[in-house]
Amino acid sequence: MSDDFDKPKWDIALEALINEVYEKRQAPLTVDDLQGLAVLHAIRFDDILDTLMIMCIDGDWRYKNAQGDIQAIKQEDYDELFKSGRTTDKGVAGYDGCWLK
Repeated sequence: MSDDFDKPKWDIALEALINEVYEKRQAPLTVDDLQGLAVLHAIRFDDILDTLMIMCIDGDWRYKNAQGDIQAIKQEDYDELFKSGRTTDKGVAGYDGCWLK
């Protein structure tokens, strides 16, 4: 077996948490929601956002911008958001919409 086959694309525990919260709320998730999850569960916000962005790139989740339009998340968007290895308030500010399944 190859290592690529065995390694998940994202953190599956965070995927489960994000999916659970989404299903319970029956509503899209915002940056504020993700930051609240991070505090509540003592998880780095960056790790939650990292998982969610990769799931968007892979097509499992979608991002809707503040104008209500679905906005494709591409690898370039991810790279820009995490270019210093962590997100910044300025980088996250551009994500004022919501994520949905």
